[in-house]
Amino acid sequence: MRCAKCSHTWREFPPPPSALPDNEIPITPPPPPEPEDVVATGEGEGARRKEKRGRGRERGRNLPALRKERRSGYGLIGWLALLVVVAALCAGALLAREQIVQLWPASSKLYGMLQMPVNPNQIGLEFENVKPSKQPEKNGEMFLIVSGDIRNVARETRPLPRLRIALQNADQQEIYHWTADLGVSELAAGDVLHFSKRLKNPPAAAVGVKVTFVETGGQEQ
Repeated sequence: MRCAKCSHTWREFPPPPSALPDNEIPITPPPPPEPEDVVATGEGEGARRKEKRGRGRERGRNLPALRKERRSGYGLIGWLALLVVVAALCAGALLAREQIVQLWPASSKLYGMLQMPVNPNQIGLEFENVKPSKQPEKNGEMFLIVSGDIRNVARETRPLPRLRIALQNADQQEIYHWTADLGVSELAAGDVLHFSKRLKNPPAAAVGVKVTFVETGGQEQ
């Protein structure tokens, strides 16, 4: 440095850092706050909304299970109802098989396959008081007499097919049969027709009789 009056020149150095007054403490600025994770990822408010929705789904996780249980209960009730309907249809098909065959004659083959034959010719006609008896003749011959009644229980006149009379042994096996004409072609509703048919020298092993009608298209004699 130089004096303006005497032109003296000298050098002056700045004081060292420790020369600061004791009562002056340097203030260190706090470090800048670290950014939050949400801000760092750039999601912001949208991320918080997603988090809330996720928590809502976690709280409601058990709801679908309750719905499944209800659906399974409804399914069981539906299956039970279906079984009841099927059972009712089967029972009706068995109890009303004659009416079904009358409306749909081809169904008689189906009932035959199920070991429940239905003769369309016998629908509406019932046999009553069927009795077999043996009558010896003076010449030593033996006659089997099969008698009974036929009642028309239908509401309309029914045609009368030929009779089929089968003889059975002690094991209820058919050993002989023959057919016979009733003499009339039809029977009015509610009417009763008596019949009596004879067979000369029947088999000695015959102990039972079964009377039916000849099936549709039958040509037995």
